[in-house]
Amino acid sequence: MIKKIGVLTSGGDAPGMNAAIRGVVRAALTEGLEVFGVYDGYLGLYEDRMVQLDRYSVSDMINRGGTFLGSARFPEFRDEHVRAVAIENMKKRGLDALVVIGGDGSYMGAKRLTEMGLPVHRPAGHHRQRHQRHRLHHRFLHRTGYRC
Repeated sequence: MIKKIGVLTSGGDAPGMNAAIRGVVRAALTEGLEVFGVYDGYLGLYEDRMVQLDRYSVSDMINRGGTFLGSARFPEFRDEHVRAVAIENMKKRGLDALVVIGGDGSYMGAKRLTEMGLPVHRPAGHHRQRHQRHRLHHRFLHRTGYRC
C-alpha cells in the first residue's frame, strides 16, 4: 500500500508545473499520503535533495510560473547505476511511488524507473497529447497530398 510519494518536475520549465505540483500534493494529502518534493528533477532524486510538502508549502504556488521545485536536465539518468542510486534514496526516505511532471525526456526517465520495478505515475495526458500531435501531423500531410 502506498503511504509516501515523491513528486518531481524534470526538463525545461513549462506553464502549469506549479499548479500540477499543487494538485498532486493536495490530492495526496486528502488521501492521507505523505508527499515529498524532489528538488531539480532526477538530479535531486540522485543527490537525495527532497523536502516534505504540506498544504501550506503549495498554497501560494498556483499563480507562479515555472516550478518552485526546480528542474534540471540530467542526461546521466540514462545510466542504470545512477537510477539505482536514485531508487535507493527513495527507499531510504520510505517513498513508495513517484509522480513525474515533465515532457518526453521526463517520461523516458519515469519509464526506465518503472522497468526497474518502481511505481511511477506519468500523467496520462502525455501520451494523449503525443498521439494527438501525431494524428494532426498525418492529417496535415494527407491534406497537402504528401505521402509517407
